[in-house]
Amino acid sequence: MRLTISLLFIFSNVISNAQSAGYTAFTVNDGLPSNYIYRCVEDNKGFLWVATDAGIARFDGKRFQVFTMQQGLPDNEVLSIVKEVNGRIWVNCFKQSPAYFDEVKNRFINAKEDSNLSKINEGTLIMSAFPLPEGGIQFVNETGSFLFKENKIVTYYPIQRNDWFLIRINEDGSEIRLGVTKDPIRKVFENKLYHLIGEKYIDSVLISTNNSKGGFKVWLNNNKFYFFALNNRKCFIYSDIKTDPLRLQRDSLSIPEKYHNFEFTDDRFYLLGISGKIYLFNKETLRQEAIVSGNYLPNSIYNDSKGNLWISTIDKGLLLYKKSRFASIDFPENFTNRNFLSITRTPAGKLLAGNLYGEVVEVKNGKVKVNYLPKTNLIARQRKILLSQNKIFTFSEAGVYADFKEPVKTGGFIRVSKTAINFSDSIIIVGESTSLRKLNTITKQFSALNSMHKRITALAKFNNEVVYFGSTDGLYKYSYTKDITIPLNNRDPKLKERITALCTTSDQLVWIATSGSGIVVVKDDKVLLHISEKDGIINNSCRSLIAAKPGQVWLGTVGGISIVNYKLSNNKLNFTIQNLSVNDGLPDNTVNDMFYQNDTVYAATGNGISIIPDNIFIAKFNIPVRLIQLSINQKENI
Repeated sequence: MRLTISLLFIFSNVISNAQSAGYTAFTVNDGLPSNYIYRCVEDNKGFLWVATDAGIARFDGKRFQVFTMQQGLPDNEVLSIVKEVNGRIWVNCFKQSPAYFDEVKNRFINAKEDSNLSKINEGTLIMSAFPLPEGGIQFVNETGSFLFKENKIVTYYPIQRNDWFLIRINEDGSEIRLGVTKDPIRKVFENKLYHLIGEKYIDSVLISTNNSKGGFKVWLNNNKFYFFALNNRKCFIYSDIKTDPLRLQRDSLSIPEKYHNFEFTDDRFYLLGISGKIYLFNKETLRQEAIVSGNYLPNSIYNDSKGNLWISTIDKGLLLYKKSRFASIDFPENFTNRNFLSITRTPAGKLLAGNLYGEVVEVKNGKVKVNYLPKTNLIARQRKILLSQNKIFTFSEAGVYADFKEPVKTGGFIRVSKTAINFSDSIIIVGESTSLRKLNTITKQFSALNSMHKRITALAKFNNEVVYFGSTDGLYKYSYTKDITIPLNNRDPKLKERITALCTTSDQLVWIATSGSGIVVVKDDKVLLHISEKDGIINNSCRSLIAAKPGQVWLGTVGGISIVNYKLSNNKLNFTIQNLSVNDGLPDNTVNDMFYQNDTVYAATGNGISIIPDNIFIAKFNIPVRLIQLSINQKENI
């Protein structure tokens, strides 16, 4: 699942060019009536309405309620949805009169139930609907245009007239209309703008000509009207319309390819190319700001009130790209080894990240440098990066290196390391496959520690005396001054799990990330709390764990990040959880390592690096509880 983006993708605030972003796909398996989606729109109450070829669905953030002909639709194929100024939802169905949604009856009202709608000629072509700024809807098809206000047709402009399309009603009651006439001499169609008072023509102005009557589409948006010339890849925008005499400003833009659809957001509009690419333009500057494409064919795009992006596709359902509120590192296109296992940051602001392939990337001020560690016969997965004595120490199965070049050995042998922590300004505690060792970063000498010959999988410094370490069989406590190890896995079954990460917090808590059971919190070497998926964390399979600001711990899993905000009182832990995943902007759900500095978390993932503020908050797509239906004895009651 990928989204390819050119320039800055405004909706997601993504920093990188050509960045891949994840989406959530809603399909028939989630309750949609079909995977063929025409378009969607958000109503004033926060519901998302989704038009498909098998009915329309209303989404409340958790489930879809489907409406079909049984609930008043004129036809099950719903081609478009529009929202009137007063919030009323209208639908256009295939070759039928329009219908609107009645909130009291919780169903659609069609021409059979509202005789006023039956007066709108159905025609044979697709009907378009335009919400009017002053209220009401203008419906347009090949027979003309119909102005529907206050539940009735107030005006009908037949196509035979020269002024069949309403552009604007002026303050003095006069109108600006658009029409098409054929010049019999030049044999071209002239598109003209007319100024009328009642039925009296005051003025007109020619805006364009074309060789065929059907080679264009028009649209109204924010007091501008758009003239889409489909055949010649042009779009004309007319604005600042003034009268006495009739005049206006005309702008134009060229589209890279032929296009067949368009849509508007609050400050942008897009054109859908025949290739499936979506070209996004700024309404004010008319500059192309993005090209959106992916492994799908889109029908339309919609930006909701929370900044989320919804893409309607022809066979993959409805795709949701949640608005990202954090950044990702922009790597050069030729750098593809983006599966990162370790990360840190220097006091000067240089970001260091080690990957699966024996490389450590340096990033500062947008510039990327790749350091290649010496090749050995072992896999050089860069497990940890630490700073000590103004040097960079890297730890992997291929050995420990200082500043990427100098190997740190014991008796001539390369030390195979799994993890490491800074214990003091010159001592690093290193976890290996069968032991615990200390590394003096001044002398670059290793010394063995008494760790009961355990496989070390995680380390955390508790104070100047104690280090906790995790193994495949649980938790252990090591005394640095006494050089003894105390098993803690025999005190509670929860402490026997394979441990993948550890961290300690200033309130004397030890946080334990397990391989498959979530988090265990320990105080005074006793289990205080167990937090798992049922309590809200995103996944029980944990990879990394860090302490951030006071009262906050970040958990990295194979399913994304869980931020645990907690409060400790009288040995009781109250907590809330905020989850982040690819749907919120992470480049990958597998979060292997994290580093905290200056109110910011740096996350090393399976497909890149994210930079996340510690006060991140992403609201769920949800709306206030509303009573929409009542059933008594399995019978619906309105």
